[in-house]
Parts: sequence; C-alpha cells; structure tokens
Amino acid sequence: AIRAENCDVSLNDVEGQFTLENTNGGFRARSLSGSITATTVNGVIEFDLAQLTGDLKATTVNGPVRIGLPSGVNATVEARSVNGVVTVDPGLPFTPAERERSRVSGRFGKGGPAITLNTTNGPDRVADAGRGGRGRRGAGEPLVIERQLEQR
Repeated sequence: AIRAENCDVSLNDVEGQFTLENTNGGFRARSLSGSITATTVNGVIEFDLAQLTGDLKATTVNGPVRIGLPSGVNATVEARSVNGVVTVDPGLPFTPAERERSRVSGRFGKGGPAITLNTTNGPDRVADAGRGGRGRRGAGEPLVIERQLEQR
C-alpha cells in the first residue's frame, strides 16, 4: 500500500497488488501490471498498463482518470463521471453494453478482470497504451489530462 498527501506519486515498471491512496496529489504509472485500487481526492490518475492480471479500480473526486490498455487485453469496464465525459479510444476492441456521455460499460476482447473508473469532477478516458495513450483529447477533456506529474 502507498499512502501520500500533498504530492504526486510515479510508478514505473512494477508488478503486483497495489492499493494507492492520496489527498491533493495524483498517480502516474507506466508499464504497470497486476491488480490496482487507486483513490485520490484532488489529483490525476494516469496508468499505462503492461498487463491486466487482476481488477483495476480508480476513483477521484477532482481530476481526470486515464487508463492506457495493452493490445489484446481482455477486460470488462464500468466507467462513470458525474460532471465529465467518459471516452474509449475508437481503435480499441471495445464492445459497449452502454455508451452515454457520462457513463460507459462493456468489454474489451473476451472480457475478463473488471476495470472500474469513477470521477466526480473530471473525465474518464480509456486509451491504447501502445500509442502512449495520448491520442486526441475527447470533447470536454481538459488539458490537465496530459499534464506531466513530477516524480517524487
């Protein structure tokens, strides 16, 4: 478990079961594998996954969530934003069960581990990690989604 306050946290090339909690700061991870639960009050959650081997849950009150998925991933997704837009990059193999402005659910590939994304004031975006996850921003997504978090 990693708990932080008033700072941003970066993880690179790590695998395992993670519980991440932060207040006034976000999380950024590259080449992350495993099972992840991340919660922050005021911050960005930005993960590029090398592999999804367990469930992923990301929750933020004030900030965006962006998850980059590896090609060929099998997962289910439930993403909601109270005051934001939820987008799935069109190049991903996504079969929607529900697709609305602020809520998306469905599966990638054959389905599998659950991806649950929740924001109150910010967008949710599921992207292609193979492209760095940074395609065009969807409508209504603020520039903060592409902000670089300082490694501390």
